[in-house]
Amino acid sequence: MLWGAAVGACIAGYSLWDDHSMATLDLPPVLYFALTSVVLVLTLTPKAWRQRQDMVRSWAVDRNRIVAVGLLSPLAYILVLFAMQSTPVALVAPLRESSIVVGSLLAWWIYKENRLVPRLIGCAAVLTGIALISA
Repeated sequence: MLWGAAVGACIAGYSLWDDHSMATLDLPPVLYFALTSVVLVLTLTPKAWRQRQDMVRSWAVDRNRIVAVGLLSPLAYILVLFAMQSTPVALVAPLRESSIVVGSLLAWWIYKENRLVPRLIGCAAVLTGIALISA
């Protein structure tokens, strides 16, 4: 329960910061994403460098999936930022988290992960929360 609350607090924090950056500071979404990416590169490169052998192996096995995620994930984030420019964060943030439901179901379907019933219960809980927050 505590981990769930901590994750929720983090999601609320970054969603509110993104909304503040888009609506109040009026930053362009692509520039904001680019600056955020620079910070991520600077902070994550040392760890990635230490694990470069694992990265080379992953690239050899999952190149197409890595490229797909590398293109689609930033695109989705930039679209969320554009939505935050004109839509209240109370509507955008819950829909942003619907990707958890999609990812969970794709993991079961594509990667044959087990425990479908608990997964469906979790998806129902997330979707219920989205509906309650958006109402």
